[in-house]
Amino acid sequence: MYIPPEVVGEIAQAIRGSSWESIRSKSQDEWHAENAALCALSLVSKPFMWEAIPVLWSEIFLEQKYDQSNLKKLFILLKKIVESLQTSKHGHRYASYVRLFSLDAGFSWVERLYPFDPTSNVTEILSRTSNLQFLRMSNAAGDVVWTSEISSLRFPSLRIFRLENSPNKKKALKLASQFFLGHPDLEELYLQVMPDHSYPWENLRASNPLPKLKIFTGALPELKLLPAHHNLESLSLIHGSSFLKHIVLIANPFSNVTSLSVLSGRFSLDEDILLSLSSSFPALQMLNGIGATNETVKFILLNDEDLTWCLPRLHTLIIHEVSNAGQSFLSKFYLTLTDDAIELTFSALRKIFPVITTAVHMRDDFTPGREILRETRCSITADGIHVERKVRPMYSGT
Repeated sequence: MYIPPEVVGEIAQAIRGSSWESIRSKSQDEWHAENAALCALSLVSKPFMWEAIPVLWSEIFLEQKYDQSNLKKLFILLKKIVESLQTSKHGHRYASYVRLFSLDAGFSWVERLYPFDPTSNVTEILSRTSNLQFLRMSNAAGDVVWTSEISSLRFPSLRIFRLENSPNKKKALKLASQFFLGHPDLEELYLQVMPDHSYPWENLRASNPLPKLKIFTGALPELKLLPAHHNLESLSLIHGSSFLKHIVLIANPFSNVTSLSVLSGRFSLDEDILLSLSSSFPALQMLNGIGATNETVKFILLNDEDLTWCLPRLHTLIIHEVSNAGQSFLSKFYLTLTDDAIELTFSALRKIFPVITTAVHMRDDFTPGREILRETRCSITADGIHVERKVRPMYSGT
């Protein structure tokens, strides 16, 4: 049976699953499974091979976090990839197909175990993959591989850069910063660096170095990089606990931000927080990460001021709670909120957010023996609220 080449190409793309959302959460095991399926597809016939190989080489995904026994295997794989990229086979230049390079490795705490420097191989890979669109360096990889040679590389098609859980060294941060600041077409930037490593981001603000950035993940001090009224649309905050301290230092307002998520260091909602959000992100439509605390509940239920002007477009609010055996914690311990308290709070939300339609309460319950995630989702209309509840295991396989 004849299958048109374009159909084979679509099959290969479906196997790879290269949407940005899937890439953000992909594991190395998943990547290996995709590679195995693509290799099998390429063996069917020569036309199949021509369609499968570009997709097979579109992603290089390497991961070694905590298992020292796998470190040597990772180093060997790095060398094999370099050797493949240095050659061509059946008319294919593999390096031209690479769109993603992701390296997540704990080199720094095991580097003495093997007399191997990964920097030269990573440099060789990156210097050959000129069509790169997505680059991620995670954990100690962000400390080890950054050199002046890598920081000077430029990729015309690069749109996403992620520096996760690193670097611990100030020199590496400076080199990584020089790298991403040299890519003005970036649309997504993820910066997770040590909180005590300062960088004069505000000195770069006037030049608007990343004018096309749409999605930013990082701490507020790093947000000082961007000027006011930037095109930024989505913001995810790391270390949100110093929100009020740092929010006044950024170039307010960010009038195009419609989505704000607090990933860690969550805080209660009160009038000061609400006014700060209004001042900095007046177009906000989705707010995720507010702490589900007694202070948040009291503010929503008891506030008698007209604050509907603060976030008039907000339609979705997601609040979070962490509990253990009936006790919850955010800065201090308090009794875990009851279902009635949550519903009552959500019923009162339109006093503050006039067009809100969706409210969600997420609880991580760490009670020993039954670690679960509890979700209470409310649809809000002028007639009242409709509540749905879900419970699922916190850990896969539980």
